[in-house]
Amino acid sequence: IAKPADMLEIGQIVDARIIDIDDEKKKVSLSIRSLLEEAASAAEAAGLQGYWKEYADKLFTNQSVWANASGDSRTDIFLDLFRSVTNGAGDEAKFVADMKSENVKKKLNFDSGISEKIDIPGTPAFFLDGERIDFSGAKNAEDYYKIFREKIDAKLNK
Repeated sequence: IAKPADMLEIGQIVDARIIDIDDEKKKVSLSIRSLLEEAASAAEAAGLQGYWKEYADKLFTNQSVWANASGDSRTDIFLDLFRSVTNGAGDEAKFVADMKSENVKKKLNFDSGISEKIDIPGTPAFFLDGERIDFSGAKNAEDYYKIFREKIDAKLNK
């Protein structure tokens, strides 16, 4: 997600964390990163049971459902998505515990550190010939495909 408008609509209510207050400029900076970190934790927890790809795909296609939820209801949605992906074969208690585990937090912090070090502001991030492809206008998988295809075709036609 490159900017809030990629995921949010005007008037939408979301959970956010105050990250800075600038009294001089009368500005409050908010972050919805914690919301995204919860989704990433859920994907990592599913991955510990062998369902990362399927779960990540399900998270992506259901963003509008979980992005508008808060607190416990978001956890319930993540659990429902896990049940759907595993067809009931996954260990639900382990999934919920792993979402909140120190190991998953460490993994996400490690990944975040790497992305910051190599200047990747968000996901998905794709590079073609060393140039990051801008997907900020993409709203769904078809948009991503179209943008990616256009960039590849442009490179091939040079």
